[in-house]
Amino acid sequence: MLGMGLTVALGIPLGVIPLPQTPVAAPALSLTTLKPDFTVLLTLGPVPLVSALLSLMVSQYFDALGTLLGVAGDAKLIDSTGDLAGQREVMLCCGAATCAGALLGVSNVTAMAESATGIQEGARTGLSAVVAGLLFLCLLPFAPLAEVVTGAVLAAPLVMVGMSMMSGITQITWKHVEISLPSFLMIVGMPFTFSITTGVMLGVVSYVVVMVCRRRASLVDPALYLLAAVFVLNAGLSALP
Repeated sequence: MLGMGLTVALGIPLGVIPLPQTPVAAPALSLTTLKPDFTVLLTLGPVPLVSALLSLMVSQYFDALGTLLGVAGDAKLIDSTGDLAGQREVMLCCGAATCAGALLGVSNVTAMAESATGIQEGARTGLSAVVAGLLFLCLLPFAPLAEVVTGAVLAAPLVMVGMSMMSGITQITWKHVEISLPSFLMIVGMPFTFSITTGVMLGVVSYVVVMVCRRRASLVDPALYLLAAVFVLNAGLSALP
């Protein structure tokens, strides 16, 4: 919070952060609520249609899963095998929230890495998200003030989030290349491509390739072969003009 306040104090006189025209305004409700339009999507043709649907599904699923496991690990909710208790129910909740948010015409509703800031303050249940949501609801009339919360202002808490989440690299077995190489590619792939999904894709595909090259293909879960094939297919379809 101190970092955000200092950024605002410096950003306004430097012209990096704009000042709102008015501190209070009536909330503007979206006119797209319950008005989905698939016209353009359905006219793309079979290959672009499959590519679009696959990209959306893969991106949403692995963005949510990667964020979920990262934040849960920071909260010490991951067991010794790397699994999260109730993971299936959590992912179902994310999927339902994404669908509901899309129908209501709002931005994507899913697990967010910013939740780690609450975890750093002791939050361990979904009650913290409920409280945050209620506070946002109370601040709707003051939405113009949100204009000062730009990417520059969010830099300070996100640096702290990244720092806390990096502690998980100590659990990686770096001496085993089939573990260390995919882990490294995921760590560098996410920030360089600005995509959690791309980082996960690099990790999964490289893991399968390394295991096959080391003649340990039989030890790879069949689901990972399928997942790697989906990733490669998705990348190939996305590259088509």
